[in-house]
Formats: sequence, C-alpha cells, structure tokens
Amino acid sequence: MSGAGLRTASSLAKGLQGSTTDARRKLREAHEGVGNGAKGFAVAGALDDVHTSWDTRLGQIAGDCDDLSGLFTTVAGLHHGNDGGVASSFDAPADPQP
Repeated sequence: MSGAGLRTASSLAKGLQGSTTDARRKLREAHEGVGNGAKGFAVAGALDDVHTSWDTRLGQIAGDCDDLSGLFTTVAGLHHGNDGGVASSFDAPADPQP
C-alpha cells in the first residue's frame, strides 16, 4: 500500500470514529427517559441491558478507529521515509574497490 493509501485509510478510520461517536450520542439521547416511561414493565430492564451493550460496543469501536487512524498515519510517515531512503541509495555513487 502506498503512503497516500495509508493516509486515506487513516482519514477513513477517523471519519468512522466520528460517525460512531455521533451514533453513540444519538443512542444515549434516544434512551433518555426510557426508564421512567417503561417503569413497571418487564421490558425496562431489557432495554437498559441493550442500551448498555450497544453503548459499550460503540465506545470500543470509536476507540479502535482512533487507534487505527494513528497507526495508519505513523506507518504512512515511515513508508514515506523508507521510500526516500531507498531511492537515494540508488543515486549514491558506488564505492570504488581497492
């Protein structure tokens, strides 16, 4: 993969992190008041469990995306430096043999 491809992957991972964070916020907003509205119904506990599960998982996904974005950026930088070093080694004059 090229350095540009790695930077694109980093940007996509960062975008997915943002989308996941937005989804998590919307889930929390949608869940507000569910406990009061469902008080006395057996479904209230199940809704809390589902919410907690999704909230936790979306938080993990957002964290994973942030980690991946940073890793892709780091590798892109290393890839670029490596390409330059290899290219310049071909331009270097050969050492004369004694």
